[in-house]
Amino acid sequence: MANTITGMYNDNVARVGLSAYASMLAPLSAFSLNLSADAASQGLAVKTRIVPVTSGTVGDLVTTHTGLYTDAIDDVAMTAVDVSLSAHPVMCFALTDSENNEVESGVMSDTLIRMIKSNAYAISTNVLATVWATIDTTYATGVSAVAASAFDADDVADLRTYCSMTSAWHFGEGDETLILDSNYYGALRKDNAIQDLSASGLNTLQSGMVSMCNGFKCIEAPTLAASAASNTGAFACKPAGQAIAMRGVNTQSSPDFMAFEIMQDDESDVVLTYSAWFDRNYKRVIHCFETLWGRADANTSAIVRVTSA
Repeated sequence: MANTITGMYNDNVARVGLSAYASMLAPLSAFSLNLSADAASQGLAVKTRIVPVTSGTVGDLVTTHTGLYTDAIDDVAMTAVDVSLSAHPVMCFALTDSENNEVESGVMSDTLIRMIKSNAYAISTNVLATVWATIDTTYATGVSAVAASAFDADDVADLRTYCSMTSAWHFGEGDETLILDSNYYGALRKDNAIQDLSASGLNTLQSGMVSMCNGFKCIEAPTLAASAASNTGAFACKPAGQAIAMRGVNTQSSPDFMAFEIMQDDESDVVLTYSAWFDRNYKRVIHCFETLWGRADANTSAIVRVTSA
């Protein structure tokens, strides 16, 4: 996408907003998701299914199941978690006719892009703040506290050991994620064992990214510590730890809008609704981003917090 927007094209506003929104919500990929572009009403309950990380009870074919294979069915089953779409974050901005003329002439185009991204970021930050707060209040710690300044790959190895010895994890399935506040992520970035390309296999010094560490997919969450109520600096998780659902926001009369679209990101599947309408009283166009979403605790053993103290 070009760095500037020539003219006030609503589809460009929508796409810039969706891209910014999706980039911030990358940490949601660590959880069990039910994301759809279907329109929904606030308060609607949807089911997000999780696959239990605990094993079913295994019985001997002869002595337990008396030779009946059908008797062994349902040892392991998916669990449905009800998620209420109770949250409806919304952000709007407006451009007057004179401001729009400046955009069309190229004077405000960069400013407009920043304005669009700022509003989209606000929605994603609101979503993550709710998720991070529940991590603090619901899930336990399993390893010794470690300050961000001292956090390194060895601490991640200790975390993996703890998770591997926890029957609820089954470590090694490839869906283990480590979500880190920027201070903890930055500490890993400075770890010599990770910076050394020959040791880690990661080009971290140039890219600034730590994609994997000791079997965990690593994702930076800049707002984790700021949103957490206590001292969570990072947490390890399996998808079954938390269930999240997201839908588009419905409207009674889409023809009354200059633009109305329920968008879904191609990679992350997160959903964002964009609308625009003309305000005759002030001769301005109002642009609005919003979403309907909700979350629910699932398997509380599938998330392990790392704290600073």
